[in-house]
Amino acid sequence: MLKKLLPLSLALVALALILSACPGASKGTAVNFNLNQGNEPPQLDPQISTDTTSFAIINGVFEGLVRFDQEGNLIPGMAEKWDITDGGKVYTFKMRKGAKWSNGDPVTAADFEYGIKRALDPETASEYSYILYDIVGAAEANGGEAGLDQVGVKAEGDKLTITLNTPVPYFGSILAFGTCMPANQKFIESLPEGKVYGADADTMVYNGPWTITSWTHDDKLIMSKNKSYWNAKAIKLDTITNFMVPDSSASISMFYNGDLDIQGVPGNRREEMAGKGYPIFNYSDGSCFYLECNVSDKIVGNLKIRQALSAAIDRDSFVKNVIKDASLPARAFVPPFLPGLKKDFRSEVGDLISDDPAKAKELLAEGMKELGISKMPKIVMLSGDTDVAKDQAAAVQEMWRKNLGIDCTIESMPFKARLQRMTAKDFQVVFAGWGPDYNDPMTFIDIWITNGQNNHTYWSNATYDDLVAKAKVELDPTVRMKAMYDAERLLMAEMPIIPTYFRARDWTQQSNVSGVVRRAVGGDPDLYWTEKK
Repeated sequence: MLKKLLPLSLALVALALILSACPGASKGTAVNFNLNQGNEPPQLDPQISTDTTSFAIINGVFEGLVRFDQEGNLIPGMAEKWDITDGGKVYTFKMRKGAKWSNGDPVTAADFEYGIKRALDPETASEYSYILYDIVGAAEANGGEAGLDQVGVKAEGDKLTITLNTPVPYFGSILAFGTCMPANQKFIESLPEGKVYGADADTMVYNGPWTITSWTHDDKLIMSKNKSYWNAKAIKLDTITNFMVPDSSASISMFYNGDLDIQGVPGNRREEMAGKGYPIFNYSDGSCFYLECNVSDKIVGNLKIRQALSAAIDRDSFVKNVIKDASLPARAFVPPFLPGLKKDFRSEVGDLISDDPAKAKELLAEGMKELGISKMPKIVMLSGDTDVAKDQAAAVQEMWRKNLGIDCTIESMPFKARLQRMTAKDFQVVFAGWGPDYNDPMTFIDIWITNGQNNHTYWSNATYDDLVAKAKVELDPTVRMKAMYDAERLLMAEMPIIPTYFRARDWTQQSNVSGVVRRAVGGDPDLYWTEKK
């Protein structure tokens, strides 16, 4: 690891010397901001990307019809205004005049029509196409049952009209999500053979606050201020360097050396960093982390085996001794902050699973009997390759050994490789996480429908599918929310996934940094208002 980091460290020293020759953010001096993404973004095609690392970059180099302000309210983006008519089913956006792509092309309503329909095109194979199914004809087009011309998205001059099947209260926040970003059809179709849109800096064109000027894979990605962006005068950061260092200790060393401007604070380093005078900030990123089980596997395909694996996890100990921050034990799937009918969804449904090592042993014995086996075979768990991910996987591994006598092998791998294995359903158990795409419980509930693009478990339940379908079209909020309550209860009863914790994050920043926005929905971190003195 040391040899691998050495060239990077030398590069950082050189960078620091260059910056020290022209310190601060005085007039005429470039303002450079550095952060560590931890992982290589698998690729940056907005209509294909599915992960938070990629979307963190996408939200900086693209802009949708709308965006979020510092408080999480929707504000105009590429659309300067919009109207909602027909009882909430028709959205009409008026495009902003003078908005341009980084290559000088105007950003048009047609770019948004193309982007949405591109996500729905079966040939694109977007795993997030389902997020658009509220649009008239979207599900049918994506399933090959209708043409893209039947989708309720139409550009006419500077106006874009989107027609929904039924009113959707959170639809505006969906339009701020990465899948709904515009796409420059002329540029994409002009890429030469062998060039993949979103795979490298030169295979993209940008309409957001920054552009990608350099992408050295598995090392760093550099974003530069987009002079063609309509609100470029409001953007204070001239360059943003996104490092890809998976080891948190190495990242913290970079922060201490002044080579990073913000830094996550692992629980086991919190006291140390606070003692050095760094302010510790905290926020819930709205994520649930869980073990995803491939139910087509003979062993974890058995419900009682899955229930045993779940009951053997001491979630309180896991959060206290492994996570060591404000994260919460997860004894259900939907995180606490999402709205319910009167309060938040989680408090209204309550815990749905429990930690019980004694019960876990009983369930394991029953499951083995059902399978006709006398000895429990080895379980293989996929995990990330960061030190934090390895520690978390190792903690679960030890709980299974101690409480069930199960031998578990951990396969740690880079983020991109793990996503590929999950998409291919090539795993037995995988440590995974899901964060909210918009501020409604449906962003968690609809993942697990039969053949859902992000359902890697092979789990299928017709009753669950019906509950989700009902909640998507039901206008009575009481009936709608009850359908989602019942769906989550069914999910936890059949347990294709084993929740472990709801993530909160500690982080800190250098004293000359201000305006960094951290939140669960709308891009994290959001550097739109960030300044560096």
